[in-house]
Amino acid sequence: MRDINMNKFVCTDLDNERGFTFSEMLLTIMIISITMPIIVYLFQLIQVDTDETDLAMMQFFIYLRDDVLRAESVSVTESEMYFQLSTGETVKIERYNDLIRRQVDGKGHEIYARDVKEFHLERLSYGTKVFITTIEGKTYEKIIAHD
Repeated sequence: MRDINMNKFVCTDLDNERGFTFSEMLLTIMIISITMPIIVYLFQLIQVDTDETDLAMMQFFIYLRDDVLRAESVSVTESEMYFQLSTGETVKIERYNDLIRRQVDGKGHEIYARDVKEFHLERLSYGTKVFITTIEGKTYEKIIAHD
């Protein structure tokens, strides 16, 4: 008969000394070696869409809004936006190749957005509607209110 030790919380069977056998270990290694390449291949198929372009455009619209808030006057053409600052400087926002840039008094430039295919501005009675199309084909638009 079996020797069974009864503890208050645990019941153990002392005759069971059978462990993990060599054949079970080989079977486990074989299963892992077969499934690992399949799992790696499946992970490569998974594509995660990044929102970098969306975030960049949101940041551009924030920069543009901040420029409008600091400006004393705003004028708009079809492809350029001008701000007259209280310091007497004139700021221009325009498309330059595949960039949207900001220039102060025609000197230097700050890059506000990259990979831009189209940049159009439409003057409204209460502000400006900004249209941007990226090289990827995504379209963004925003109305910036000003006087």
